[in-house]
Amino acid sequence: MSKREQQDIDKAIRMAVVSGKVKFGTDYALKQLSTGKAKVVLIARTCPEAVAKKIEKLARLSKTMLYYYPKSAWDLGSAAGRSHKVAVMTILDEGDSPILKIAEAQQETVSA
Repeated sequence: MSKREQQDIDKAIRMAVVSGKVKFGTDYALKQLSTGKAKVVLIARTCPEAVAKKIEKLARLSKTMLYYYPKSAWDLGSAAGRSHKVAVMTILDEGDSPILKIAEAQQETVSA
């Protein structure tokens, strides 16, 4: 992934936080996946494997998109405008952000 692509992703994440409805944390993500309310769930590269597997399983069952953020939880937190780690982020409404298109493009790449 190029530096420019990473900057675009970080900008889309920040835009979703500012203009949409976004929640942080594993418990919230699992709850929203089980109710089918999440549009996309972002998982940081450094998210614990057991947590990631649980989220992946529920996402498959609820047919919710996942986006695998290629950097650490610290970097995801920073992209979201937070001063702490964010291993899992749930987007309920993307607002003006193109994050859904970015996640869809990643889904197509993984499926191909």
